[in-house]
Amino acid sequence: MYVDDVLKSCESSEKAISLINQLCELTETKGFHMTKFASNSSEVNSSIPNSELAPSLKCLDLNGSGVHHALGVKWNMGPDELKVCVDIEPKQATRRGILSAVSSIFDPLGLVSPFVLPAKRILQDLSSEDFSWDDTICHSHKVRWENWVSQLPILNDVSVPRCYKPPGFTPIDIQLHCFCDASQDGYVAVAYLRYIDANGSVHVSFVKSVSRITPKRPITVVRLELMSAVVAAELSQSIKRELDYEMCSYYFWTDSMSVLQMINNRSERFKIFVSNRIALIHSLSKVESWFHVSSELNPADVLSRGVMPKHLPKMSVWFAGPEFLKLDRSHWPKPCSVKCDDNFASEVKVNFVSTSSNEFASVFDLLKRFSCFEKLCQSVGWLLRFKAYMKWKFCSGPRPPVGNLSVDELEFAMHNVMSLVQLDSISPSLL
Repeated sequence: MYVDDVLKSCESSEKAISLINQLCELTETKGFHMTKFASNSSEVNSSIPNSELAPSLKCLDLNGSGVHHALGVKWNMGPDELKVCVDIEPKQATRRGILSAVSSIFDPLGLVSPFVLPAKRILQDLSSEDFSWDDTICHSHKVRWENWVSQLPILNDVSVPRCYKPPGFTPIDIQLHCFCDASQDGYVAVAYLRYIDANGSVHVSFVKSVSRITPKRPITVVRLELMSAVVAAELSQSIKRELDYEMCSYYFWTDSMSVLQMINNRSERFKIFVSNRIALIHSLSKVESWFHVSSELNPADVLSRGVMPKHLPKMSVWFAGPEFLKLDRSHWPKPCSVKCDDNFASEVKVNFVSTSSNEFASVFDLLKRFSCFEKLCQSVGWLLRFKAYMKWKFCSGPRPPVGNLSVDELEFAMHNVMSLVQLDSISPSLL
C-alpha cells in the first residue's frame, strides 16, 4: 500500500515528539512503518533515529536547514518557508505543449496565481480561435507565450512563511479576511488571516487564493463580480474546515457596490442566475460581514487582471495583505451607503400581470407558452395546417400540403399572431 506524505504543525517541539511517538505506535499495530520524518526543529530531528529521517536531512547536521519536498511544495526548513517550483521543461509552442507547461506548475495555495493567469488566457484564446492540439500557434500568441516563459524563473524567488504567525505570538483575536474581484480576464478571491495579541499588535498572513478564467461567452461585469463573491464565500468555508483555528470573525471585501446591494437586498426578486448565487452567498456567510473596499486597496484586483512575472518585486501587497489590515479598525475603509444603480436594476426580475376577457383569451394562453417568436410562428403554422386538413376532410375544402411548413405558411402564421395581438391591444375603433 502506498501512503503519501503527512504534514502537521505543532505548537511546541514536545508536542511534536509526542505526536510522532503516538503515530508510530498506532501504525505499527497494523503493520505500517512510518519513516522520512523532517522538521524545522533540531530538537525534533534529534529525537528520531537517523535511519528514519528524510533523505534531505541525513547528510545534514539535523538543524533543519535545506529544502525538503512535501506534497509537491518546496519547504525550506531553515527559514521555515514554503516555495513554489516553477521549473518547467521546454515544450513545443502548441496548444498541447502550453497546457502541459502551465499544468506542471503545482501551486495548491495560489501563491503565484496572478502570474499564471496570463498563460491561462493564452490557452483560452487558442481554444476560442479553434487551434487544434498540435497546430503551431500564430506569431502574436507565440510572442506572448515566449515572453511569459522567459520571465518564469523569477517566480522561483517566491516564498511565504509556513507558519501563519511569528514565533511567540499569542493571538487573542483571529479574523479571516476574504477579498474578491472580477474582470474580463478572471474572477477571483484571496484570503488573509489577521491576528491580534494582548498588546494590540497585529500580524497578517497570506492563506490562499482561488482564480477562475472568465468565460468567453458574453457576461456582464456585475455578474462576474457576483461570481467572485461566491468564490470568496466558498473559500472561507474551505479554510474554516481545514484550519484548527476558532475564527472570531469573518470579513468579506468587494469593490462592487452592485454586489453589495444584491447581498443586502431582501425585498427584490432577482433573475435566476443572480438569485441562485445570492442564496449560496447567504448560506455561506452573513450579510453583515460584507464590506466595500476601493479597487486601489483590493489585493484581488491584481489577481483578477493577471500580471507578468517581471512585476514580482512590486507585489508585496499580494503576499502581505493590504496595509489597512495592519492598522486599527478605525483606519479601515469607511462603510458607505449602498445605493441603487443601473446594474442592480438590470438584474431585478420584473413580472407583468395582465387580464383579458375577450374571446381570444384561450389563444393568448397558448401564445404565453413560447419565449421564442420563431417557435411560436411554427406552432401556429402547424395548427393552421391542421385546421385546413379538417376542412378538407369534412367540409370539402382544398387539400392541404404535406411535409415541412412552407415559407407562405410561416408568413401566414406570423400575420395571424400579429392580428391577435392587435385585436387585444388596440381599440376596435382604430382597426
